[in-house]
Amino acid sequence: MEPRKAAWQRTWLAAHEVPADFEPFDAAETEQSLAGRFEACVRRHAHRWAVVEPQARWTYAQLNEKANGLAAVLLGDGGRPPASVPYALARAPVAVLAGHGALQIAAILGVLKAGRPYVGLDARHDLLVNAQVLAHCGASHVLCDAAGLPLARRMAELARSAPPVVPVDIDAAAAAPRAENPVLARGADDLAYIYYTSGTTGAPKGVVDSQRNVLHNVMRYTNNLGIAPSDRLSLLQSVAFSGQVSSLFAALLNGAACLPLDVRTLGASGVADGLERAGATMLHCVPSIFERLVATGRRFEALRVIRLEGDQASVHHAELFKRHFDGRPGVVLANGLGATETGLSHQFIFRHDTPLPVGALPVGAPCADIEGLLLDEEGRPIAGREEAGEVAIRSRYLALGYWQRPELTAERFVVGAEPRGERIYRTGDIGRYDLDGCLHLLGRSGSTHKLHGHWVDLQAVEAALLRMPGVQAAAAVLRDGPRAGIELVAYLVATPPPPGELGAPLRPQAARPALATLREALRVARGAVYGADGAALPQPSRFVWIDALPLDANGKVARHALPAPPRTRPDLGTPCAPPCPGVEETLARLWAEVLGLEEVGAEDDFAELGGSSLQAIDIVTRAEQRFALAGRAPRLIEAATVRAMAQLVSALQAGAGENRS
Repeated sequence: MEPRKAAWQRTWLAAHEVPADFEPFDAAETEQSLAGRFEACVRRHAHRWAVVEPQARWTYAQLNEKANGLAAVLLGDGGRPPASVPYALARAPVAVLAGHGALQIAAILGVLKAGRPYVGLDARHDLLVNAQVLAHCGASHVLCDAAGLPLARRMAELARSAPPVVPVDIDAAAAAPRAENPVLARGADDLAYIYYTSGTTGAPKGVVDSQRNVLHNVMRYTNNLGIAPSDRLSLLQSVAFSGQVSSLFAALLNGAACLPLDVRTLGASGVADGLERAGATMLHCVPSIFERLVATGRRFEALRVIRLEGDQASVHHAELFKRHFDGRPGVVLANGLGATETGLSHQFIFRHDTPLPVGALPVGAPCADIEGLLLDEEGRPIAGREEAGEVAIRSRYLALGYWQRPELTAERFVVGAEPRGERIYRTGDIGRYDLDGCLHLLGRSGSTHKLHGHWVDLQAVEAALLRMPGVQAAAAVLRDGPRAGIELVAYLVATPPPPGELGAPLRPQAARPALATLREALRVARGAVYGADGAALPQPSRFVWIDALPLDANGKVARHALPAPPRTRPDLGTPCAPPCPGVEETLARLWAEVLGLEEVGAEDDFAELGGSSLQAIDIVTRAEQRFALAGRAPRLIEAATVRAMAQLVSALQAGAGENRS
């Protein structure tokens, strides 16, 4: 059963002020090719800006002519594949290796105009992985700028394809623009692209999709957010990242302008400058990039929509949004759930008057022609609300599958029982629907997200820590702890000191909150654990201060790259009191072993050391065995320190001696 429209969604649909020139994207428009829709936009908006770069601007007519010139290289001078070229090769994928900018966009359009699917490659990615992708997709050409030709040739050599991959210098090809569009039969069933979502280990995994499905995804974004020709959309994602698709085509298939800005080259400050100068109205990025852009202090006066996708956003990002755009009620934060395999499936619109949620921001209700399901561990649908399960998407508009991987396609894309041609894709995300039909994510099914038998709301833990003065960034993760247990670890980045005047002495770093202060902040905070709102947050076993959170190539927090927590004694604010020889010393070693610490002081509090209830039971069990107190020491678990436990052990031993006498 599809969730009913939530209160926030009804309010948004009723009150949202879309641009005056907005035209809804009609479902009938999805029954064509991407190039056909783009060429129709060129006829309507020939003199509007299509691409706005820091150093150049191209109109729709200019972009179309450049793309036609590149298509001619693939098709030949006749504007269609030569008769001598085999059909399979005439439809072979074409790799795009061009640098981030207008020429890259022209290359993508040129490939589509030539009736081919494109494959995005990032020159910063591993050379061997790129060569493996080239070989696996069967690309006939790799389009690159002049500077990238040596790299493209080396990739083609390593791919060892037959026939070999042909590098094409698009700087030279684009120098011969053509006004005439290619004469070629193209349709909605044609392939649009192959996006490789992995490939560093094992066989590459390329998601292939049709042009109809891409157009349907553009329709969902357009109608949800009111995208119009007057809009200017950021394009921050790499061509090798499928997150680029929605921003690129939502702009160019609606007559809007596209603003390509390379975060890795320009940095946050350069991107912020570019967005402001170009008058960006829509920003699409992962949450970590949003944080960095807001930190530049720019006001982004033209922005009306901020889209956060690609990684989980939390209440911290909602608070940043409210503070930074205070007094501008027309600006909204759109948080969504999407994947290369599904496109946009859910979206939540957060406004200034939307109450702050707990933990992760909701990702909203399902979009048009999308049904969200929750599955139990056996893959059966969960009917009740407020229960957690694996998120699955049912739709006619899912990706076609994995290129040259039929067994993986059959495993992940399940044909539904309905006669409407729907399939079901299991996302691997764990989530729950609230009573309003709004989806909340709890983590990934492929990793451990339970602590002591309960789902952990990691976003709520991070949000509580980020409210602390002196904490600039935080990441909470579950990882293997000592003695094969699972522990919650919080990684923190301190707020940097304010800049001093030139020549003035450096100001000290902002004071880090004390361990007791951090733990108290979590004691009073509340989260959502296994669907139960208002549950107390779990306490991390470790708080680890690091210089910066590691990010992957797409700007997401690379949680797998976070360092193993050190096993040194935490800074409890008091010196480490050495244990007395005998019982205290033995218990201190036992505590240290169970807690995974190098040392434990006689007066250290068990909870402040990060000890869990399971570890407490382990300590008591081992202490009973060590001191021959089995079954006679129930009160040991009440001891908060080594010294207190040693006193109980000594008293029990003395009592046992008196009884024997």
